[in-house]
Amino acid sequence: MLQHSSSHSSVSNTVKWLAYGPDMPVRSYQAYDVNGYTFYTQCQDQKSTVQNSGVCVEASSTEFDRGNSMTSRDIKKSYYGVIEEIWELDYRDFKVALFKCKWFDIKRGVRVDDLGFTLVDFLRFGHEDDPFIFATQVNQVFYIRDPADGKWSIVLQSKRRIVGIDNVEDEEEYNQFDDNPPFSIGIQTTTSKEDNVDINYARDDHDEGVWING
Repeated sequence: MLQHSSSHSSVSNTVKWLAYGPDMPVRSYQAYDVNGYTFYTQCQDQKSTVQNSGVCVEASSTEFDRGNSMTSRDIKKSYYGVIEEIWELDYRDFKVALFKCKWFDIKRGVRVDDLGFTLVDFLRFGHEDDPFIFATQVNQVFYIRDPADGKWSIVLQSKRRIVGIDNVEDEEEYNQFDDNPPFSIGIQTTTSKEDNVDINYARDDHDEGVWING
């Protein structure tokens, strides 16, 4: 502490404001725009014709091989969830947005099917000790009930808008789908006369639904 006091000018403004703490009370929102996405809380989703509360974050961890604690490897895992609350912490010099989420249990509530689609089980949540995530760290996803097994929902990536995003030169490259394949990938083609007919996919857990033209 004495060292910090004697070299006060060397401490960054960010650290200073973090030490002071945010203004109170903390503001909360039902919707929030960040990184080209519009996010909703799950409660707001229930009032809307669109689904904007789904989130995905990629996390890295180190795993050690069984029987050999000296051998390790870095593992990347994707966590999926829904936003319960949106908080904005005001540190006067800057603001920090946090999402409080319910995360699907990565062991029992998330799986990948034979076609490469990620599916989640809305009855299997976990990771209750880590509900918060920086809003800038997540991508937006949405969930469509699996027509083959209503217990599971298919994870699909949302497309970002370029509203308020700086330094974007290629709109098509920026607005591409992320890691998950589009819904059409992996669907077997047929030789029927109806091949040229547009196929619509819809949410069946909402009165108005979200339509995706295939």
